[in-house]
Amino acid sequence: MPGGKLSYVNRGIAIGLIKAGYTYSRIAIELGCDRTTVSRTHDRYLETGDVKDRPRTGRPKKTTNVDDGVMRASATRKPTITGKLLS
Repeated sequence: MPGGKLSYVNRGIAIGLIKAGYTYSRIAIELGCDRTTVSRTHDRYLETGDVKDRPRTGRPKKTTNVDDGVMRASATRKPTITGKLLS
């Protein structure tokens, strides 16, 4: 699956095959991914010691799960209420 994402298990397999002496190209053929995917997985492993995804950037939540539940319940009871009045 070129352009696809390797599963956590396949990333571990890739690292094992690299340690066994396989080339990036051969591993990519075996796992059905691109050679650069194997290379980047190996780079991430060398850098962090693990193959899991790095944290993503994004705006942090401003509300708690409890706040979300209260707003959801209020909106369900009064569907015409505005977001400004909910907060």
